[in-house]
Amino acid sequence: VPTRPAQKYAKAVGLDLKVAELAQSRILRLPIPLSETVESAEQRLADLFAAADQIPEAPDFAKWVDRRFNSVLVVGSTK
Repeated sequence: VPTRPAQKYAKAVGLDLKVAELAQSRILRLPIPLSETVESAEQRLADLFAAADQIPEAPDFAKWVDRRFNSVLVVGSTK
C-alpha cells in the first residue's frame, strides 16, 4: 500500500507512484535542534508566504518554537 506522502508527491510532480515511493523511502529526515538560525529561517519562509498572499499573515514563528527537547537530540552524520 503506497504511503500518503508518496501518493501526494507522485501527483504533485508527475512521477509514477512506484518511483515516488522509492524516492520517499530514501529521504532521511533527522531531527535538528531548534536554534535561532532555524527559527529565523522559518520566520523568513512564513513572511514570504504572507507576502505572496499564500497565507493571510505571517505568524510569529518564535511563539511556536519549543526548545525543551534540544538537549536530547543527536544529529547524525553522513560519513
